[in-house]
Order: sequence, then structure tokens, then C-alpha cells
Amino acid sequence: MKMVFFSSVLNHHQLPLCLEFYKALGNNFIFVSTMEMEEQRRKLGYEDMAEVYPFCLQMHKSPQNYSKAYKLSQECNVLIAGVIPSHFIFDRMKKDKLTFRYSERFYKDTFWRILSPRALKIAYEHHFRFRKSPLYLLCASAYLPKDASRIFSYPNKMFKWGYFQEFKQYDIEELIKKKEADVVKILWVGRFLDCKQPEHVLYVAEYLNKKGVNYSIEMIGLGPSHHQLISIKKKMNIQHNIDFLGAVPPEQVRKKMEQVNIFLFTSNKQEGWGVVLNEALNSGCAVVANQSAGAVPFLIKDGYNGLTYTDKDINGFCKHVEILIHNIDLRRYFACNAYKTIAEEWNPSIAAQRLLEQIDSLMKKGEKLQFPTGPMSFISGR
Repeated sequence: MKMVFFSSVLNHHQLPLCLEFYKALGNNFIFVSTMEMEEQRRKLGYEDMAEVYPFCLQMHKSPQNYSKAYKLSQECNVLIAGVIPSHFIFDRMKKDKLTFRYSERFYKDTFWRILSPRALKIAYEHHFRFRKSPLYLLCASAYLPKDASRIFSYPNKMFKWGYFQEFKQYDIEELIKKKEADVVKILWVGRFLDCKQPEHVLYVAEYLNKKGVNYSIEMIGLGPSHHQLISIKKKMNIQHNIDFLGAVPPEQVRKKMEQVNIFLFTSNKQEGWGVVLNEALNSGCAVVANQSAGAVPFLIKDGYNGLTYTDKDINGFCKHVEILIHNIDLRRYFACNAYKTIAEEWNPSIAAQRLLEQIDSLMKKGEKLQFPTGPMSFISGR
């Protein structure tokens, strides 16, 4: 079996999954990158790894590579279609060849935009007309199934999916013990963008100051609202409790997560997934997460491995953080279960294995396997 995986770039978000596919399939696995990495990503320490690994083809580098990529998309047994020219999929569907569309949610703003003639045409051409074809949907957002069902597409053909960061194995009890100190350490990671709502962390700091709570917050990242956040920080008089660390390489981010007690994930519905959440769970952090972000309903079970809050409920968000600061046993409980969530289910090895088993069943028997939870478990859009 030959599998080809198309996506924008090969970075640390996609690499662990690709390595698992390569381990299983060898030279029968090929990753095709379709564009150059954004300069902003490079400044944050991201590395384009497409030239490092033997299974990569950089489609955008030359007309010859483009032609080779198109040929691969038509001849392979299985295509995973992330970022890919649309006609590659359209032409493949004429041959009824097994394909998985890998996507975050379709409608991040408002579903009612679908009522425009242009949006309806796109929905039909890209999705609805293939509802009876062997085109399946890997949902890299808990909110994608509802989007797909609203346009009557992918009936009984949607699976839980996501992004799968490198899984790091720890003695979780020892890791949790090392985190404990006199001051509870809190971390936020991301680009300073409106959709990630970093200012909500400052509101938490202001709330905790008023309560006389002892804590420290560090924020990793850069972005358009950086200077605005510094200004807000000064006005709130929280300079001594919160530090901006700037851009930090991914490997250093993971080391920081291994040291902190609480991780804050504040992104709204514009956040397709949110890979920092995977990393924080793997690193044994007690998480407080906005349930609007795409990864949260898949990864967080409220009260088991973290706490969730509704978007814009700043007071509820602040209270969750305060509860965790004052309750060391609850922090430890969440941290242990957070690690289990990644170790036992949401990691690249299990995801790759399940997808390959699903492909084998579909190709040999024409039947879907039923995984009860986690990656490749069936999900409806209702």
C-alpha cells in the first residue's frame, strides 16, 4: 500500500505522525509539502523539516515537483488531503480512490455565510457531491462534524482526529512532585493574536492580585498585540507577577511546561485545534481551557483532566484558576489524568496505527472499524 500525505509544511506539528507512517510503510509513505513556511513561524522557532527527511517532496519548489506530486495523488492507494490543490482531489474522486480529507472546521466565523451563492457553490463542489464517494473526513476540530452535517456532507464518514505532537514519556508521579514549589507557576503559550485572547491571562492576574493570591505567570509568544498587552499590564499594576518571555523554540517550550503547575488555554472558536494543549497535557499540567477551541472537546473531559469554561466567561475562568491554586490535590489529579490522556490514546503512535487499521478494513472488507473513543472513533455531526 502506498500512502501520500499532503499538507502545507512539515514542521514539529506533523512530523511525529509522519514518522509513525514512515516506520510502518517505509518508502511507500510520502509527505508532500505544498507551500513555504511563513516567516512569522520561523521567528517563533519553527523549522521546515521537509529537506531533512527522505519521505518528503516539496511540491512548490519546481514545476517538475508539482507534476510529480499530482501523479502521486492519482496513483497512490490512499491519499490524506490536508492543504492540497482542489483538482487533485476532484480528479482522484473520478476514479473512486480512497481519500481522507484532513481539516479543521469549515466555518470559523458564522455558519450563515454559507447562504451566499459563492459559499453554496464551494460547499457543493468540495463536499456535497462526494457524499457517496470514498471520501472520508478526519476532523481536526470537535466542531467540524457539525459544519459538515449542516451542508449534508460526509454522512457516517467522519472520524475524530487532530494534531499529534511528539509524545514524551515520564514517570508522571515524579514529574508532578518536581513541579511543586512555594509559588504556583502558571503558563500561557501562543501567538499574540485576537483569536487566542492573551489579554484574558492579564484579567486572571488582576483577579488573583485582588484576592491576595500568591502566584507567577509566564507568557510565551510574539504577535501584533504584544505592545498592547504590555500597556494593559502596566495599567493593571501586575508587573511583578507576570513575565513576557518572547519567542521560545518548541523544545524549550516543552521544558517550561514540565516545570509549571497550571496551563491556560484561552483561544476562541477561531482556533482550529491548538497543539499547545496536547503538549501541556503530555507535560502533566493542570489545564484550564476555553471550550470554544477545536481541540478542547476532544482532549479535555471537564473535572477529569482539566477544567473548561465558556468563551467570554472571564469570571468563571478566573475562579477556575483560583480553585486550582488553592487545591494541590486537584492539580495533581488533573495532571496525572492529563498525562494518561496523551499516553493512552491521543498520541501519534496510536493515531497512525488506528488510521492504518481503518484503511486496511475499508480496502479489504469495505467496512469501518469502530473505535470507542479517541483518534479514529466515529463521530456524527448532530
